[in-house]
Amino acid sequence: MKMDVKMIDRNVFSSGMLVCMFLLILTGCKAYDAFKEPALSPIKIEKADIQLVSQSAEAAKFDVTLTVSNPNKTPLPLVSSSMNLAVTGHGGANANSFHHRTVPANGTQTVTISIVILTTEQVTAQTAYTVKGELRYQPPGEFRKLLTDSKVPLPAAAFNFQGQM
Repeated sequence: MKMDVKMIDRNVFSSGMLVCMFLLILTGCKAYDAFKEPALSPIKIEKADIQLVSQSAEAAKFDVTLTVSNPNKTPLPLVSSSMNLAVTGHGGANANSFHHRTVPANGTQTVTISIVILTTEQVTAQTAYTVKGELRYQPPGEFRKLLTDSKVPLPAAAFNFQGQM
């Protein structure tokens, strides 16, 4: 008779464990949710301002100021950028830059990149331009470590703006 009681106790215990595990799977674990990182929205390049800084007989120097917005609750460090500036009638040039700036949580940051275009012509006030490229940023926490360890490039915000000086 003792044997029957032990068998029943084991079956009840096993069934109870199965029910608990099933409920845990269905409802999720709130303790786990507390440690999950929030979903990360991409940063956005709101606008690009182009300014002719100086000009000589051989080249023109421009400053490209990008306004970057971060819709996240976490500040995001800017890492690097690559861009191309094409000025109608004057050619174009590429620039790669490393940044030591952070876009604040739910805020904006400006980044200024200098670029030189070789041209013998004078750039006028109404000259059209196109600036395009990408700005790489570093996500927070474990996601960043996973990307770095896996040799996956950091996320980037692409931009493509056209206008006149």
